[in-house]
Amino acid sequence: MNKKYILAASYDLKVHVSDAESGNHIDEFEIPGSQVNRLISISGFRFIAGAYQSIYLYDTKIQGRKQPQTFVGHESNVTDLCFQGGFLFSSSEDCSIKRWDIRTMKAETNISANAPLNGLVVSPDCKYAYACSENGCIYSYDLINQSKISSFDMSSSPIRSISATSDASFFIASSQDGKSSMFKTENGKFSQVYTIKSHNDTQLRCIISPNNRYFATSASENSARIWKLDNGELKQNLISNAAREWIWDISFSSDSTQVCSAGSDCSCRIWDVECGRMIKNLPPLSKCVTAVAFMES
Repeated sequence: MNKKYILAASYDLKVHVSDAESGNHIDEFEIPGSQVNRLISISGFRFIAGAYQSIYLYDTKIQGRKQPQTFVGHESNVTDLCFQGGFLFSSSEDCSIKRWDIRTMKAETNISANAPLNGLVVSPDCKYAYACSENGCIYSYDLINQSKISSFDMSSSPIRSISATSDASFFIASSQDGKSSMFKTENGKFSQVYTIKSHNDTQLRCIISPNNRYFATSASENSARIWKLDNGELKQNLISNAAREWIWDISFSSDSTQVCSAGSDCSCRIWDVECGRMIKNLPPLSKCVTAVAFMES
């Protein structure tokens, strides 16, 4: 069984590492001068943080690890990260998608979009990217030819988050006005399958489980929810006893049995996906949690 850890990025400009089972604090990593907008873990003990203009790659098992590899190239907030085929992809409010070589820390591909981007997914073969934007549109791109394939006006509100199945044959996009839509993809094009009202307040994040059976959403109404991916049926409504909070981020464990939510009350909570029970409420940090991810070994 994999050992699970929780990565939590906070307004204190640090990423905190905790044992998911005991809740004990293990380590922390400073982020140079900016809050973190997105966290992803890769290959065991490495994780990547997207912040303002820069991306930071940390290896938690290397001596002298406090200094990360730094990728500099965006002109505004890095909003999402995707690691596919040994390459790192990023989206930004500067209306661009970049592909990075993690060995050289240089951007090899740059695609200009029509609007500030809030989320990004990339197909496993690294041929296609799907991005959601501040203007309520979803775009698809040919990464080989660095060109736009298609676009879809999903909402009059910003689309805050996008997440794809492991083979990128489907993705979920969630808008600020509380709607979530599922799309089917084919050769870089996509078509809408269904739309649900997932929240009644400002929606912030969506993510599909690694087993492709569920997706989770979060909002400013003190709740995160788990849905069945195939039909959009509600599975769990995850509500803590805390006062009203913004749940900024959510993350599934690799076995899809747990989900972690985190937000403005400075806490990270781990939930059982099947029964909806809170498994662990980690000790609160000193400031708001902006991004969260499972790291497993």
